Amino acid sequence: MADPANPVIDAPDSGPLPELWCERSGSGPLVLLLHGLSDTHALWRFVAPALAGAGYTVVAIDHYAHGRSPLPEVPLTTAVMADGVAQLIERLALGPAVVVGLSMGGGVAQVHTLRRPDLVRALGLVSTSSEFKPENRERFVRRGEKAVREGMASVVEETVPRWFTPEWPAANAALYQSIVDTVLANPPERFRAASAANSERGWTDRLGAIRCPVLFVGGEADPMGIDGVAATFRAAIAQARTEIVPAVSHLIPIQKPGELSAILLRWLAEVAPAG
Repeated sequence: MADPANPVIDAPDSGPLPELWCERSGSGPLVLLLHGLSDTHALWRFVAPALAGAGYTVVAIDHYAHGRSPLPEVPLTTAVMADGVAQLIERLALGPAVVVGLSMGGGVAQVHTLRRPDLVRALGLVSTSSEFKPENRERFVRRGEKAVREGMASVVEETVPRWFTPEWPAANAALYQSIVDTVLANPPERFRAASAANSERGWTDRLGAIRCPVLFVGGEADPMGIDGVAATFRAAIAQARTEIVPAVSHLIPIQKPGELSAILLRWLAEVAPAG
């Protein structure tokens, strides 16, 4: 029996889209890094050099409506964001790629893999899920509307502290402030569009169609409930493995970049050996 239709996975092709801004380093098999909501390519500032130094072409993007990438003229959806990733891989002519995405970027990576499996060599998922409960979807939409009404500062306190374990911000004040500053730099209208797109997440019943190797990495202290998410990926995807990093919350590439880099490099050595 065919899989049931999904409005995100089965959305029509977006057609030509503006180019995504990206930062490229290294040479070797292509690894594409996708950041989360309200962040930029700089999320991977500590991880990208480790991967590039190990023999990979590392491309960290700014999603549409983030950083230096534009807001497309078409309505922003997860499918549009995924199609932008597909067009970037085709433009680079280095694919198929190992696609690694965190949080919203992990959602985009899943949709991209389901829409264009020919462009994905392996899929890395960090601090992300395949499903949101209705109340979570509504929270993302409300938060975007609040940002437009009251400014980005109004959403910082309900988002950024959750991304780290309680003691980490005070012990890493300058780095923490740089994360806050990145969130504050988002134009509220763009944040609203991206928040609404991120709220669409709901394709658990389609995960079985992912045939490539998959690695899920979650933080033990992530308030999203990482054990249940990991179990979902293991149950649904034939080639999925999961790793839980202790004493870290949502932004593993910032809070524990060394541990994440080591996990990714061990996995990459199996699914896309360098050299």
